Amino acid sequence: MIAPGPDDVGAVTIAERIRLAVAESGDKSIDGRKIRLTISAGVACLIDESDGKGLFRAADSAILAAKRGGRNRVTRI
Repeated sequence: MIAPGPDDVGAVTIAERIRLAVAESGDKSIDGRKIRLTISAGVACLIDESDGKGLFRAADSAILAAKRGGRNRVTRI
């Protein structure tokens, strides 16, 4: 998700709200099997507007860190 406007704290707040909404949505049934939905989110902020590739690298690192940290979490880099 790209969210123009919020600073890093605001972006983490948005990501955390989404994570909680998914977690609180309850188990889903797919092909007769119950599946618990969770998400991991990585938050990165663009410091230098000319470095879009750097932003994507930072976001990728943040989501990998969230998954390594135990999943179902928000991580900011």
